Amino acid sequence: MVTETDLQSVVNDSLVDFNIPPTEIEKRKYFGSSLINEFKKQFETKCWFVPHFAIISFHVLMGQLPNIKNIKIKIGNNFEDCRVHMLLLQESGSGKGGGFSFVNDIAERLGLNFHSVGDLTNSALAGSMSVDEKGNTDLKHGILDPRYNDGEGVNIVASSEASQLIDTRNNYFDKNAILNLQKAMNRMNTADNVISKETGISNEKISFNTDVSLYLTTFKPTRLFQTMTQTGFLQRLVLLYNPITLEDKWKVGKKHLELLGADDKNHSDIKNVVGALRYINNFYSGIDRLKFTEKARKGFLKGVLPYIYKPLIQLETNTRHEVKKFTTRYQVLLYKLAWHHAMTRLSEKIEISDVAYAKKVFLPIFRKLIGFMENEYVVDSRQKLKTDSQSKDIINVYKQFEEKSDKKKPWIKKIYLTKALMKKWKISDEAARHRLETHIALFHIRRTNAGGKMLKLRDNIKSF
Repeated sequence: MVTETDLQSVVNDSLVDFNIPPTEIEKRKYFGSSLINEFKKQFETKCWFVPHFAIISFHVLMGQLPNIKNIKIKIGNNFEDCRVHMLLLQESGSGKGGGFSFVNDIAERLGLNFHSVGDLTNSALAGSMSVDEKGNTDLKHGILDPRYNDGEGVNIVASSEASQLIDTRNNYFDKNAILNLQKAMNRMNTADNVISKETGISNEKISFNTDVSLYLTTFKPTRLFQTMTQTGFLQRLVLLYNPITLEDKWKVGKKHLELLGADDKNHSDIKNVVGALRYINNFYSGIDRLKFTEKARKGFLKGVLPYIYKPLIQLETNTRHEVKKFTTRYQVLLYKLAWHHAMTRLSEKIEISDVAYAKKVFLPIFRKLIGFMENEYVVDSRQKLKTDSQSKDIINVYKQFEEKSDKKKPWIKKIYLTKALMKKWKISDEAARHRLETHIALFHIRRTNAGGKMLKLRDNIKSF
């Protein structure tokens, strides 16, 4: 496993074009957004026209630097670590392999162990144990285990053919492997992060914490949506859904032809990118947290958070239920992007510029996820009838209150609406509140001084 000492020695020997420590001018030229943009340029000499693949690849690498990985994003008494995990969904033959190879190269230059795997079974990931003819047990460490490869361990578990993880009906799908990969992405050094596996030998059990990052690419499997809705695996990854159009293929084809028989001399030297990342790691030695400024907090609350939740209001009820499973973890992803950006600036504070960067990176990714979910989700016909019937009842009950009011679309206390629905459906108060909450996107919401809620039907809601 790469150590801080290893990284320091390479910084000193890397012959970078900036001083150590860098001047203020050099910080602007080689760090912050300049560093990320230069990484993206270098990446795009290998993989074209997939900008978010490049940027999230940067953050996967950044999150595995030893000192960065150990910085905690404090959330009250809880925390999140700074690792980032990624899955790119893009059709075969579209060039994603070039990006995969580039990240492997950068990881090696950083001293990180980038381990490309083909076998993603639970035994390969968590390990296995056998007994020889003399009764001696032999423990074979898995890829997720820090003791793997004679204790060197793995930083980035990578697969360019990860379809076996996300097609629930293929012959290779391993539920236990998925469960342990989910645990691997949970906060480091917590009980939720413990990888475990029964060996089948007496009471022997394999158990350990892990700090790897996942870097996965594959084509879009036919049954992807089932995995998205039936497991929590994909919610823990940055899911990059990149459908390829005929125009995209044409652009890639032209690029191929332009470079045929030629050397790309524009961005062949990546020493400054590698040197800057090494310096960043050294800069944060001994630092375990950054300060979240009040301006950044307000910017996040007013300028970012609404873009996560408001788009869901317009979705069909059942689709919204599935998309909202991603919201909390994607909010945490925004924190990680902001923290990373601050650290590329060599800052110990999260400023409004870091929040703006996180928003700029995140929103296109999230919008594509929503579009994919809308297009792929086929609602069960019985469930849709049930959902539509409930929506109809809720709107009609609201209309009854409206008829008794002297205003069009009045504000109605939620508790009154709940009680009316309880009588209509002949169910308990708790069940009525739960059903109403499922359809709460039908309404604008306003809180009363006493802490209750007032509801008003949205303008774009049609009567049944």
